Amino acid sequence: MVVMHDARRRARRLVTVAAAALLPTVALPVTPARAATACTVNGVPARGPFVAGTERGDLIVCDAVDGGTVVDARGGDDTVILDGVVRGRVRAGSGDDRVTLGPAGVVEPGASVDAQRDDDTVDIAGVVRGDIDGGAQNDALTLRATARVEVSGAVLGAAGNDLLRAEPGPHPYAGRADGGPGADLVDLRTTLAPTARALGGNDFLHAHVAFALTDGGPGFDICRVDAGNRPAACEL
Repeated sequence: MVVMHDARRRARRLVTVAAAALLPTVALPVTPARAATACTVNGVPARGPFVAGTERGDLIVCDAVDGGTVVDARGGDDTVILDGVVRGRVRAGSGDDRVTLGPAGVVEPGASVDAQRDDDTVDIAGVVRGDIDGGAQNDALTLRATARVEVSGAVLGAAGNDLLRAEPGPHPYAGRADGGPGADLVDLRTTLAPTARALGGNDFLHAHVAFALTDGGPGFDICRVDAGNRPAACEL
C-alpha cells in the first residue's frame, strides 16, 4: 500500500511539471536602465549627485549626467565635454570656458547646460531637447552639421554680444534660437522647421530657409531670410 501511494504521488508531480512546461511563456516588461552619472574631473572618476571642479582650469568629461546630478566646473578656464545623455544640470562657472556636446551627447527635456559668466565657447554636435545657454558676457555658440535641435530644445546666447551660428546639416532646426539681450549675430545657415523660433533684439538675424517665425523683436534688427517666410519686426 505504501509503495502504491508513493507511486501515485510521483505520477501527480510528473503531470504537474508536464502541464507547467506546456504553458505559454509570458515576457515581463523590462524597464530600461538609466545610466548613473559617470564623469571624470582632471582624470579622477566622479559621480553624483554633485560633481565639482576647482577654482582653477579643469577638464571635466561626462558620459552620463543623471537627473538628480549637478555638474559645476566652478572658477577658472574650464573644458567640459559631454559625450552621453544629460538629464541633470551642467554649469561651467566663471572663466572663459569651452563646453562641448559631442555627437553622442543628448541634452534631454528639463536638463540644462549653462556656460555661465565670461567669454565662453560652446560647440554642439549632438541632440538638444533641453536648454543650452551661453550665459552672461560675449559667447560663441556653434551648431555643427551633425547637431539636431528638437521642438523642446533651445540654444540661447543670453546677456552679452553673442555669436550663435548653425552650420548647414541634414536636420531642420526645430526649436528656439535666441541671442538674448545685447547686439548678437544669429546666423542660422540651415533650414528652420515650422516649429522653430528664431528671435532677435538689436541683432543681425539670418536664416537660410525659414518655414518658421523669424522675429527681430524689440530694438533695431537687421534680418535676412534666403528663402521661405519673410521675417517680422525687423527694421532692415
